[in-house]
Amino acid sequence: MNEQIEDLESKTAQEILKYALKKYQNKVALASSFGAEDVVLIDMIVKINPSARIFTLDTGRLPQETYDIMDKIIEKYKIKLEVYYPNTKSVEDMVSKEGFNLFYKSIELRQL
Repeated sequence: MNEQIEDLESKTAQEILKYALKKYQNKVALASSFGAEDVVLIDMIVKINPSARIFTLDTGRLPQETYDIMDKIIEKYKIKLEVYYPNTKSVEDMVSKEGFNLFYKSIELRQL
């Protein structure tokens, strides 16, 4: 599999995923927020490599539906999902200083 990136332009999504998973193995991972497009990619990736890495960021403010979908995906595909959380103390300090809806106040606070 000595393809160059340019050679992948005419490939299907599945072929590109297969290439990346084979070439980079556990160094490549899918970041998922569990929207419709992400679920399609999860289905494709798991069919190619059931042990492929899939991760998500849990901000502590996700809707219940997102957790429900996460559970259903884990159950259906029998996968391990990597979940990353923010530093609790940092979030507490930020909310204490700026309020619960700080991300509506400015771009700088949204990026914080």
